[in-house]
Amino acid sequence: MNVHKLNFDTSGNVEDITFVLATKNGDKISNITNVTDIVTKHAMNSYSEFSFNAHKELNRNTLRCWNDIKDFKLMWIPEWDMWFETYVEIDEENEDIKNIKEKWQKPKKKNKKR
Repeated sequence: MNVHKLNFDTSGNVEDITFVLATKNGDKISNITNVTDIVTKHAMNSYSEFSFNAHKELNRNTLRCWNDIKDFKLMWIPEWDMWFETYVEIDEENEDIKNIKEKWQKPKKKNKKR
């Protein structure tokens, strides 16, 4: 089963994936733009993860939530309706790039009221 469905436009190009930064309780902060180098890893016996680079500025677009991108925030991908926990490193060669690694968060089970 492929849980990470990619959508294609009429020309056969992969459509962009939306990255939404959120607090630990799920309050959405902002969409993450200025993203490059997306890599995904899928495993049947482990958690899914992906990584990408976020640029403070790219093509004259400034990432407004740059200072909010920190360890242990959540990232929501609406196309997959999946939440990931964020781990962030500043690029050693360029401080205006954050290397972001995401690990899938298992959905919390809701207690059923009887």
